[in-house]
Amino acid sequence: MRDADYVKSYVGISTETLYRLQRDGYICVAKRTRNKRYYRDVDVERLRNSYRG
Repeated sequence: MRDADYVKSYVGISTETLYRLQRDGYICVAKRTRNKRYYRDVDVERLRNSYRG
């Protein structure tokens, strides 16, 4: 599981873009804890490979 900060840095996107992609169904939150969002590694890799920002 990776947190939002890791995903943004790894994929190279902003907070707003990550939340827009989440809202549009490109990536799903796997877990929420203490106001942090976590994403599955496989979803992060898929997003990185497919996202062309």
